[in-house]
Amino acid sequence: MNLSSPNAERTNPEAIAVGVRCRDLLAKFMKTRIQIINESLRIRSEIEQIGDDTAHWNDNVRKPHEERIDSDPDGSMQKIVEAIEKGLAKELLCVHVGAPDEIEAIPDLATADQRALELNTFFWQSATECRASVKAWPYSPEAHARALANSKINEPGSVN
Repeated sequence: MNLSSPNAERTNPEAIAVGVRCRDLLAKFMKTRIQIINESLRIRSEIEQIGDDTAHWNDNVRKPHEERIDSDPDGSMQKIVEAIEKGLAKELLCVHVGAPDEIEAIPDLATADQRALELNTFFWQSATECRASVKAWPYSPEAHARALANSKINEPGSVN
């Protein structure tokens, strides 16, 4: 095989096939921005759940002879949550309701957390099998701005 020509690799079918396989393999393992943001949100939620579970165990389950559990003795989990929240501060977010598959544009993380809590409380009270969670906005910034402009999130009684 003569690779002395600068275009030899681009025109060689074997080299092209290897390049395509490498590109496909990289695409399989590379995460998108949305996947990374959603994974950060999941990790944040899991860390917060560890704290909630520990507090519940300490206050309601722990026997008198058992020591209390400190879920974050050195504060490192709280630092992780704070770092995730700082990283998410400029991201476009939404609240996703899994069934039916709907999303609602949200202006910031604190509002997203509150909206998800409101919706989940509503779903729990109405015995609905839905669950709301904070996710990365999957569309363009322009679509997020339009959705926010048309949103009823700040209107009283906008839960349902």
